[in-house]
Amino acid sequence: LLLALACGDDDTSNPPPDAPPDLYGIGGWTEFDLFAVGEAGTIVSYRGTTVRFVASPTANTLRDVVGLSATLAYAVGDQGTILRYDGSNWTNVASPTTRNLRSLWADAAGNWLAAGDGGVILSNDGSGWIHETTHVTADLDGVWALADGEAYAVGNDGIVIHRTGGA
Repeated sequence: LLLALACGDDDTSNPPPDAPPDLYGIGGWTEFDLFAVGEAGTIVSYRGTTVRFVASPTANTLRDVVGLSATLAYAVGDQGTILRYDGSNWTNVASPTTRNLRSLWADAAGNWLAAGDGGVILSNDGSGWIHETTHVTADLDGVWALADGEAYAVGNDGIVIHRTGGA
């Protein structure tokens, strides 16, 4: 992906910006189906051998992206931005926070976690994004979970939080 971006976009119908954007997250469902996200709402698609910049519904910086299938991916970013990919387009999703979201995790069952500034953690089990209670105010930069709901988040000043049994 990086080599392709450095060499230029091979889809001339959607030209790249004048200067290469900073990219912060990459994810997909196979090694041939990936998205990269970054500053100013940048979304780059890699499909087999095609690399192109795709339309983004936000100008907010995007920090992470996870794709589960050709018809389901989410991206998160600054000011609580949550985007959903449906196989054709990226659209804004209602977010219960305005804090910057920095990390995203999902499992094959469709459970999602997002973590970000001020100790915010959001979850989505398919019925919408909701706040999780964390009791921390440190910025969280990473989140990861097991299928049984046990989860970890890490962040500034060495903070590690652990969710087990729903708390």
